[in-house]
Amino acid sequence: MDIEHLCLGCMSYIENKNAPCPNCGWHKNMKNFPYELEAGYTLSDENHSAEYIIGRSLGQNDLTVTYLAWSVKYQEKVVVKEYFPKVIATRNLDSKEIQPYKNDIFQDGVTNFIETAHKMLEFSTNPNIVKIKNFFRANNTAYLVTEYVEGQTLYQILQKIGGRLKIQEVLSMLNPLTDILEEMHFPKKDINGKYLREPLIHQNINPDSIIFTSDGTVKLLECGTLPSGKFVNPQSDIYSLAAAIYYSITGIEPRSNGTLIKPSDLGVAIEKFQEDALLKGLESDYRKSYQSVKEFMKALQGIIVDPPNPNPNDTRKIVGTIFLLAFNLLIMGALLLYEIDIINEEYEDSWLINLYDFITEYDIDFSISLFVEIVSSICLVIFIIDIWQIYKGRKPQYLSNAFLQDVASLVQIVCVFLFIFIIFFYYESWDEGFIWEIRLSIFLNSDMYSDETDLFVNLGVLIYIVSSIVAVIFGRQILRKNV
Repeated sequence: MDIEHLCLGCMSYIENKNAPCPNCGWHKNMKNFPYELEAGYTLSDENHSAEYIIGRSLGQNDLTVTYLAWSVKYQEKVVVKEYFPKVIATRNLDSKEIQPYKNDIFQDGVTNFIETAHKMLEFSTNPNIVKIKNFFRANNTAYLVTEYVEGQTLYQILQKIGGRLKIQEVLSMLNPLTDILEEMHFPKKDINGKYLREPLIHQNINPDSIIFTSDGTVKLLECGTLPSGKFVNPQSDIYSLAAAIYYSITGIEPRSNGTLIKPSDLGVAIEKFQEDALLKGLESDYRKSYQSVKEFMKALQGIIVDPPNPNPNDTRKIVGTIFLLAFNLLIMGALLLYEIDIINEEYEDSWLINLYDFITEYDIDFSISLFVEIVSSICLVIFIIDIWQIYKGRKPQYLSNAFLQDVASLVQIVCVFLFIFIIFFYYESWDEGFIWEIRLSIFLNSDMYSDETDLFVNLGVLIYIVSSIVAVIFGRQILRKNV
């Protein structure tokens, strides 16, 4: 393209170079801010192998200035980002070079800027992040060149629709970013364990850095620049992503008034587990936040995932606990069937019809045992369902918080102690030789049993007492760890 007819506002061809651009309205007399590179300036890399015509400024922050530009070599629109921390540096307007006030800090920043750009090259083939085209040193600072993405930012979309999206819409839009951020956050090693790449923290996630192309693809702009001496970790990006989601569904910044307001208190339609996950992602203390972006995004969908490198022992413990709980449930089922059989021997009619008469006719030990067995069975079923949910990578369905887990564990332990009370301390019982007449002190005396059935039933009860407590303890540990 003839540079003379290049619009520096949108990089399109204009017939009359002296007239305003019919596409964007840019006029040749328009200028960038004085401290920025002027529109029309030719920027070259160290080897002069690439040249870029600087256009209008796209924006700036404390550390960088971003420009629309034209690649002379490839004849295409690009974006150029210049490292320019204005707090510690200024520009020589004649030479265009950056002159730092604090050279050590500035040079550390330049090095970090180049290293971050180099790390980002690995992800340039990923469709969900802008492609890195070049990076180099010039004008006593550093520059990064990326592809120019046609589309709308998340912020522009929100402004267009009135400021709010539904939570499910936002999750659907941003979920494709999960894999790229997850890949960035964890180091890359070779087969010998040697680091090929250190973790990369994006540091630039916000509604203005998330762009949606015309075909619906979501892209993240390039990584932000890290100020010298500042500590960052994956939770920094998790917080930024959570803040972008919060802003998208509420229309306000989190903690805009100094306190974090629940989205539901702002009239947002959101499930409680989603709100809990979002607020956890917005924890200012990174130790209380999620350990990975994947874990955070799955929690917003009500799904629990394993950590990046799950311990095989955890899976074995979950499976073992499920089998132990199922074994206890089997014993409970057998005891209930045994009692039903006893009732049927006493009555010709249905045992259910005569259950009240049967309970009132005999001693209270039957009533207690029947109640305990039913409650205990319910608790076992609930534990099995929720631990199975965890095994399948989902959120517990019933015992979804520590309070409910404590209640279920306490109820089950109380049931076990009621079994012990009945067996060891209740002396009166039926003439039929029912299980509750056997005391521990004479448990091994085979003369006490009218037949082998009594022996097996009592043995089953004592096995249940021990294994039930073990199963509940293991189950409680698994639930606490995964909620």
